[in-house]
Amino acid sequence: MKCNKHKSFTERRKILEQIPEGQYCYTIIGKSDRGGYKIKSCPYWKGIGQYMAKCTLYNVKDKYPQDLLLLWDQVKYCELKK
Repeated sequence: MKCNKHKSFTERRKILEQIPEGQYCYTIIGKSDRGGYKIKSCPYWKGIGQYMAKCTLYNVKDKYPQDLLLLWDQVKYCELKK
């Protein structure tokens, strides 16, 4: 993974503060009425189609549907705050 060394310490800290803790690109914020969970996704995770997603922080995306990278399933690529 590349680290953007051109950002200031303050900018990098602000980015890190927005990333959820744990192995997933989201934080559980409650239960839904349908029996699942309500989540808040990482601001750097973007869905780009069915079973495909992108990490905009590192500019990495699934190459094909249901890629083993597992970004589509909101599994962290960045490994930050695990």
